[in-house]
Amino acid sequence: MSTPGQDAPRRPRPHVEVIGLPGAGKTTLLDRLAARGTGDGLSIGRPPDPSRLATALAKARLRTRLALRHRDPAWLAVRDAGTRWLLAKYAFRAAAFARRSGRTPLLLADAGFLEPLVTRATYHGAMDAGHQRALLEYVPRPTAVVHVHCDTDVAFDRFVTRERDLRRLPAGMSLDTLRHNFDVARAVCDELDRWARTEGIDLLEIDATDTPTDSELDRLLSEVLTSTR
Repeated sequence: MSTPGQDAPRRPRPHVEVIGLPGAGKTTLLDRLAARGTGDGLSIGRPPDPSRLATALAKARLRTRLALRHRDPAWLAVRDAGTRWLLAKYAFRAAAFARRSGRTPLLLADAGFLEPLVTRATYHGAMDAGHQRALLEYVPRPTAVVHVHCDTDVAFDRFVTRERDLRRLPAGMSLDTLRHNFDVARAVCDELDRWARTEGIDLLEIDATDTPTDSELDRLLSEVLTSTR
């Protein structure tokens, strides 16, 4: 499958995308899953750290490819800050993903292709539906999608207590707007669930409103490993 800026490898490393609201507990869940799955080679993908110049070049290349493929010159002059941010994420992650080799399963959340759509909704609100569909065409096909469910109010309350996340909010954003965006982000998660089912991708789910038990983690780990074989 083609990815932004570079063709995917012939035998891509099997990977699982992890999605959920900010504050749902994805990072904690990933760490616990990776610790339990080390004997099977399960590991967490970390976001690449590109240079500023390379970011600009990769983002421009992706804009051009989208414009040509969809015959829509508007991609060449995307003004929406959230979409520009997303283009850069996709461009670099595709290149980083293409360089990964091996057959051991890789868990991707913040370093993946689906979770940035949720993050973009949280910080910038609703995205143009056509843009989202176009970007999903470039997602390297995961073997499974893990949806970490969490009550929206619980996730929001966790989020607003984390200073590092609040510092990333656009200047002037009110907490009321942020809470509305959490509802938008939940709708994006639901849309990604439907996308996974439509594409025939395993959809695995776990509720992290309360801390998942060891037995729940073992069940999820078994499902993740089964999907990657």
